[in-house]
Amino acid sequence: MTIVAVAWSGSRRVALALLVAGWMLLPVERFPAETITPSNFTVDFIGTALPSQILVTRAWVVPVAVLLGLVLQGPGLWRHFRLLPVDLLMGIFCLSPFLPWMSGRLSALEAVQQSGYLFGFWGATWLVGRLLLCDLDGRRALADVLIWSGLALLPIALLEGSRQAWLYVAAYGAHPFQLEGGSARYIGFRPLGFFEQSNQYGIWIAMAALAALHRCLATDLPVRRDQIVAIVLNLAAIASQSVGALLLLAGGSAWLAMRASLRRSVTLALAVVLALGGAGYVSGKVPLERWASTSASGQLVMKGLDKIGRKSLAYRVRRDQLALPLIARAPLSGYGHWDWWRPLKSRPWGLPLLVAGQYGILSALVLSWVLLAGAARRLLLAQPSILALVVALAAVDAWLNSFIYMPAVLAAAACAIPLTGARSRSPDSAEGQPQDENPLAAGPVHA
Repeated sequence: MTIVAVAWSGSRRVALALLVAGWMLLPVERFPAETITPSNFTVDFIGTALPSQILVTRAWVVPVAVLLGLVLQGPGLWRHFRLLPVDLLMGIFCLSPFLPWMSGRLSALEAVQQSGYLFGFWGATWLVGRLLLCDLDGRRALADVLIWSGLALLPIALLEGSRQAWLYVAAYGAHPFQLEGGSARYIGFRPLGFFEQSNQYGIWIAMAALAALHRCLATDLPVRRDQIVAIVLNLAAIASQSVGALLLLAGGSAWLAMRASLRRSVTLALAVVLALGGAGYVSGKVPLERWASTSASGQLVMKGLDKIGRKSLAYRVRRDQLALPLIARAPLSGYGHWDWWRPLKSRPWGLPLLVAGQYGILSALVLSWVLLAGAARRLLLAQPSILALVVALAAVDAWLNSFIYMPAVLAAAACAIPLTGARSRSPDSAEGQPQDENPLAAGPVHA
């Protein structure tokens, strides 16, 4: 149905809407029964960003279907497509499973299967973004879809906020990760909807709220309807009670509200801090666990997290730190298998380390460069780029979760297009001006 709808409509908004809706509403993949406890919990939860023992998931089925629909539209859509070096890097990442194959840790069949999965999710999603988001109209279409996806989540918040998550069970049956992370929160319950876990709902509604807020800030006279949507989505994000996503929403909102000169300075400072902090984090040279358990400041932070019920952050950091020595034993090729962390009795939480353990540190760096290089350039422009901001915040979120906010891959593909290279086909844009950098503004975009 998706292939036919995309091919028949010829509309990029239809294609983007079906892609995002499929990621939001299709059933979660079913893990083998032996991995699921009687309480519908599985320690093997890993998200769908990487191939695991389940190779048919909505993460890749939907973008592949959309891409096939685009192919059936004919050659017109591909006429303006130009292969970029970053596209080749994405292809190289999708071939990562052949690194552990060359080291003898994977069979050729396993390498082909896993590479096919990576091409299905990362590669197909990236290509859809490059095809549909090549101009200002495409960027606006994606921003609209992000906002509408947040509005579509509002009924879920109303239906599940006062009781344990139940919609998925009613629609599809038992949810294999029903208790992953727990849904009981400070007030009522955190919605789950049709996501793999509640943290995914939290980051999804937070990014929709941020996009809606940007639409109001991007114009001198925002439409009242846009203001109402922004208020409603931000309240819904708060009601989701996903603390990490709310911190990202608050930080992103503050960044959008800054003056251009201050925003640039803050962006550069944060980039340096995150780069140094990330390097120290993955190197294991920063003794976070010892600092938290022995120092006065560390114990104070831990007590504060305990009081507000946020002990999971320390747990996740500890899991990551324990995995570093194991990753260091196969730094170039990785272990190939999704459960490479089995000797540790528990897996690391962050997606970058999961990538590094499965396919090597180099693969993790290549993927990070593909996603962040284009977004980093746009974050330094005078006009704020909401798509670049979404990519950056989704990358931060992925540091502590085993998944990525999937629309961020589309946004990263849009940001990868050189600022001086392509031209906007939008009637609102001057010929030859850079495409971005205000995709949500209702009026003309000025150079």
